[in-house]
Amino acid sequence: MRRLLYFIAFMSMGTAGLIYLVVGEPDKAVHPEPSQPEVSNVLIMESVAIRQIDGENLRWEVWARNAAYYGESNATELETVRFNFYKPDAGAGEPPYFHGTADSASLRSNAQRLVFQGQVSFFQGEQLEVRTEVLEYDLANRQINAPRRVWVKTPGGIHQGASMRYSVADERLTFTRPVFTQ
Repeated sequence: MRRLLYFIAFMSMGTAGLIYLVVGEPDKAVHPEPSQPEVSNVLIMESVAIRQIDGENLRWEVWARNAAYYGESNATELETVRFNFYKPDAGAGEPPYFHGTADSASLRSNAQRLVFQGQVSFFQGEQLEVRTEVLEYDLANRQINAPRRVWVKTPGGIHQGASMRYSVADERLTFTRPVFTQ
C-alpha cells in the first residue's frame, strides 16, 4: 500500500513538472526576457594584413586568418597570427628585426599595444628565440614583455623564467624572475 502511495505521489509530481515545462510561467511566455544587446559597429574579416608605417618606414606588420574589429572600443581581435617588427630606421626591403607566430592577438590602437596569446614564438634571426603563452608589445616604447612563464634560447644558452622584458631600443633582455639557465 505504501509503495502505491509513493508511486501515485511520484507520478503526480512528475506530471505537474512536465505541464510546467510545457506551458511555462505565464509572465515569461507573454514577455520573454530580452537577449544580450547586440554589439554594433563590428567588422568581421578573413585573411587580414595590418601594417603601421611611420613616414616611409614600415614599423610592424601582422597577418591573421580571421579578425574582428570593434569600432566603439577601437580594438581588433586576431586569430592564427604571424607578425614582423622592424627597426625604426629600416628602409624598404630590409628583413624584419623580429618575426613570429601566435594563436591569437589583440590590438588596442588607442593604447598602442599588441598582445599575443596562445602558443607564442618569436625570433630575432639566430640570436634569440622566445616561447611563451602571452607576449605584450608596447608599440610606443618599443618594449616586449612576457608576463608568464617564458623559454628563451640565446647564443649563451637556454634560459627559463617566470617573466621577461626586452627593450628593443637597448637590445637588452631582462628576466624579472629567472628560474633556470642552462
